Amino acid sequence: MRAIGWFAIIAMGCSNKGEEAGPCTDVCGVLFDECQVASFGSFGECESSCAHAEENGADIPGYATCLDSVNECDTYAIVECENDYGW
Repeated sequence: MRAIGWFAIIAMGCSNKGEEAGPCTDVCGVLFDECQVASFGSFGECESSCAHAEENGADIPGYATCLDSVNECDTYAIVECENDYGW
């Protein structure tokens, strides 16, 4: 019985469910989910674009913070954040 309990704990530890969300997840949460930016066909496509931008020097954590301050999905404010943080 004790072995079953340990197996359950180990299996839960290997699950992706508790995985931390990164800055790209935050950015795409705003761009794709909240503001429904038409540039991305899916959440995954947004995350892929974000990862590519980060690899090329974009400040994604800064961009995510900037997006938090955008009111009502203002397109001009979103573009300003993109320009300021190198997306």
